[in-house]
Amino acid sequence: MHTNQSDLHQHAIVFIDHHEVRVLFPDATQAADDGGGRVVFHRVDKSKDGHHHLMQRRDLDAVADKLRGVAEILIAGPSTAKLELHQFLKDHHADIAARVVEVVALDHLTQGEVKDIAREKFKRIDLWR
Repeated sequence: MHTNQSDLHQHAIVFIDHHEVRVLFPDATQAADDGGGRVVFHRVDKSKDGHHHLMQRRDLDAVADKLRGVAEILIAGPSTAKLELHQFLKDHHADIAARVVEVVALDHLTQGEVKDIAREKFKRIDLWR
């Protein structure tokens, strides 16, 4: 997948659980209804019995595609899906995994609250450089 310069972002936060994935770009110039930035949404496929088990590779690859060209990535969520994504990136997309700056447990919050937390975390990370 080719990424052009207009698609590049400095920061992204992936909020992931076994139901959905939201990739939030808190520093994007596009304004979103909930306080700025841009959001890319992905619904996670359920297994045949209707329950969520391990994340499907196609879902994890879809998330990885959304993260191409992002300089710093924060992965967050309330469940083990965040750990599954991080390990998948290490195993299959090492270039993207190398840009993950933190994996954190985070309860379900509004998109605005998640973006605020991401902005604060990235600000602290940038201060330590």
